[in-house]
Amino acid sequence: MSSTFLKQCARCGNAFRVYPSSLARKRNPTYCSMACRSGETAENKFLRCTNKSGPIPEHCPELGRCWLWTGAVNWDGYAQTRIGRRSVMAHRLSWELTNGPPGDKYVCHKCDNPRCVNPDHLFLGTHQDNMDDMVAKGRRFAVSTSGAGPSNGAAKLTADEVRSIRRMYAAGGQSQAQLGQRFGVVGVVVSRVARRLSYANVCDTCDVLDCADPGHRLWDLRDNTHRRVGKQDGSNNNAAKLTEAKVVEIRRRAALGESQASIASSYSVSTSSIGLVVNRVTWTHVA
Repeated sequence: MSSTFLKQCARCGNAFRVYPSSLARKRNPTYCSMACRSGETAENKFLRCTNKSGPIPEHCPELGRCWLWTGAVNWDGYAQTRIGRRSVMAHRLSWELTNGPPGDKYVCHKCDNPRCVNPDHLFLGTHQDNMDDMVAKGRRFAVSTSGAGPSNGAAKLTADEVRSIRRMYAAGGQSQAQLGQRFGVVGVVVSRVARRLSYANVCDTCDVLDCADPGHRLWDLRDNTHRRVGKQDGSNNNAAKLTEAKVVEIRRRAALGESQASIASSYSVSTSSIGLVVNRVTWTHVA
């Protein structure tokens, strides 16, 4: 089988990789990407994905309106795009189109809006310049010894909201997505909050940060199974589809060699749920 080889894009000049599968289908690609094939330049894409009617920064209104990127954003909320096969941050592209390549310098925001690509809101600096700017604007925070929490300037949840999420999730009846919608965060944030992977310095019960009382926790994190304490993962869970009697019967049938898929169809639950019951990851209080 022939190996891959590099070819030069007929439009942008960048090298791209051609795979044997393309040649097997009698395709000999000329361009490195759909953007190059369609003829869209970086400048055109930048203008197409920019909304120049963004908000005016409250702490520096003299800068004027932000230009909001309407394309993709990364996990941290910063605008990003692709030029050919190269992924770039949109605010760095904005600086490059206006002032030339930034080199190894940081492109920092004066407006502190990660989606802003207005070149007038950007400045070049080093990593230390970026940190100094953060401190000067009061966006740096003291991190607790057990993890960041409400004192984080970027935190979206208060301590009371964190306790509410943990209490509601431990009680059952509401999914991570439902709780996330209620508190204005995504489901994965609810999961991390409930398992104390985020806001670990917020006690589940009291107002004391970094509380060391294990009795105040709503979750038992031993063995990394994240099982709920007591019977909250069983009949006391409002969302439970099984009863203790059904759990006993499921384990009996599994011990006799019946497949988990067959058992699952009998109780209208998923095969994975049966696996958790059989392996005693859930319903641990049932003998």
